[in-house]
Amino acid sequence: MKPFFLLALTFCIQPVLAQQQSLPLSINLTDEVRMAKVFDTDTTRFVSAAETQNKTGIFIIYKKSDTLSFKHSYFVNGDAYDDGHIRQGIAYYAKTAGTYRLQFANARALFCEGCNNLHYCEVKEHKDTITVQQSWGPHAFNRIEYYRFLYTKNSIRWPLLDVTLSSSYAHDTEPDANTYTLYKPSSGVNMSNYDAETIGDTDTAHLAFQQSLFFKSNKYKALLDSLYKLPQSSFPYLYRLFSAEDADEFITEDITTKTVKDANEIGYFFEQANNLPAAEVFLTKVIKTFPKREVAYFNLGDVYVKKGMKKEAANQYAIYMKLMNERGLQQKIPQRLIDFVSDPKNQ
Repeated sequence: MKPFFLLALTFCIQPVLAQQQSLPLSINLTDEVRMAKVFDTDTTRFVSAAETQNKTGIFIIYKKSDTLSFKHSYFVNGDAYDDGHIRQGIAYYAKTAGTYRLQFANARALFCEGCNNLHYCEVKEHKDTITVQQSWGPHAFNRIEYYRFLYTKNSIRWPLLDVTLSSSYAHDTEPDANTYTLYKPSSGVNMSNYDAETIGDTDTAHLAFQQSLFFKSNKYKALLDSLYKLPQSSFPYLYRLFSAEDADEFITEDITTKTVKDANEIGYFFEQANNLPAAEVFLTKVIKTFPKREVAYFNLGDVYVKKGMKKEAANQYAIYMKLMNERGLQQKIPQRLIDFVSDPKNQ
């Protein structure tokens, strides 16, 4: 029985030993060659590293073979990078006395390098969140994914807050889509155990909110229709569903006389729903192409009021009022705008 026990123990320990358990504090995270020499094992390979803002630990993106050693001829010949035999994951090492100590290694945190056409991946820390971003997909389809985790000093697992998925197609037969999912604190999904490939299959009981928005670049009417279909309960999360960056990428052609009304209406919708960054993009682009469109200045002024930019708001309102006066429509100017512009505190 003893040989069998030793064999079983060997297989139990092997996955742990396959990952470096500690790294020296003196390691230079920007020296990829040196990092690879210290981090690499027969089944793991260093990709990139990022230090936490409070300098208490480091995140490492790494490659991991599923069964074979990287020294095996299957990998040495370079044939294995086009299939599912190499995964990419995230490891976290916490700074302890004299070393960085491994806290977890999640080999399923990122998509398969070869089979999913992984373009890039990175880990960023911002205030109290950690964001894992990855982009993958073939030429005809591209997906950008953002996973946000709650970062606390006393945790080494960090629960999943939300996921934003952005899918785009190279052809017009399929609409692009953004999907935002907010997780319940009790979901049990965290940075050390989530699976990038199956996270969309998470039990809905763990979800606090989920919504998709469908659109295609320069198709203003279609985007407006999609926005009108959104439930009002989704408005607090609209900036996640359609960001200012999405707005910039949406408007790839000049706004025309046929699309200006819908473009302005989209800006107004976002302003009313308090997605101010996206609203500002649409309204400023409307004004750039149609500088005589009064209502765009009105709507942009409202955006600046909500952002606390009173001087900028007064400037937009003043232009609106000037254009309305030129058309003999001064009687339609709301009194609140007249009062706002004339108030010295807003100058």
